[in-house]
Amino acid sequence: PALNNLEQLSALNNSIITLRTFLPYLLKNTTINKQVKDTVINEQPYFAIAFTLQDNYISPAGYLKQFEPVYTGSKFKPYLLIIDKKTALPFQFITKFNDREKDFIAVTFRDINLHPTAPKQASWNYGHYANLYTSPKPEKSLISIGAMAGNWRLPKYAPDKIDSVSLADYRGKIVVLDFWIKSCGPCIASFPHLNEMQKKYGAGKMQLISINTEDKLSDIKFFYDKHGIDYNMCFGAKQLALDYGIAAYPAIVILDKEGRVIFSGYGFEKGVIDSIIAENL
Repeated sequence: PALNNLEQLSALNNSIITLRTFLPYLLKNTTINKQVKDTVINEQPYFAIAFTLQDNYISPAGYLKQFEPVYTGSKFKPYLLIIDKKTALPFQFITKFNDREKDFIAVTFRDINLHPTAPKQASWNYGHYANLYTSPKPEKSLISIGAMAGNWRLPKYAPDKIDSVSLADYRGKIVVLDFWIKSCGPCIASFPHLNEMQKKYGAGKMQLISINTEDKLSDIKFFYDKHGIDYNMCFGAKQLALDYGIAAYPAIVILDKEGRVIFSGYGFEKGVIDSIIAENL
């Protein structure tokens, strides 16, 4: 995740992540007065670096932040960083409060592994599940312009029966294939425009075929009845969607009179579809 996504995680206060981000800024900023002293803790030598921020504080992710106007406490914020002389790694990082002497945030770093081995790739994020899943196969590209659409047959919904549609039935016409699913808002919003388009060109010149890839017959019936569909509405087209490389919805594929792809793309752009149909009639 991006570092700024960690800003509100109070568990990271004064953490290694805080220091990794803030220390380079502290070293470069000459306006922050830094006092370095030698100290001994449990007979071990350390550096003690004290500095105070004015009107600012260090966020959990290590960024310098200004106090909000509603903050009523002291805006002088003292910090103390204790560094192990042998390893140059932090031992303690302490945030103090200028107006609350007994209040502080202190983080102590213990048992730091100085010689870690690189973790295996499978130990990141999905490590516990690596043996349960296989890598996904690359998605097939959307059917390309110039490709010849092979014949297929799909079930077609009508109020009084379930019929079928074959692509070969419409050779000699411009064919617009509209791939959709019920959970796609733009798909549903396009239904009235598709109705208008079919009426405008007429079934003698252009045939619109709506193709649902995954929803139940009851869902097809609902949308057919609600929108007064006046074109072929097919369903059960999961395999056809895979064959055509459909990866999002709505997807539009337009075929010329010989069944060759002259357009393929995602989203419904009425003006673009209209112009392609008009140019190829």
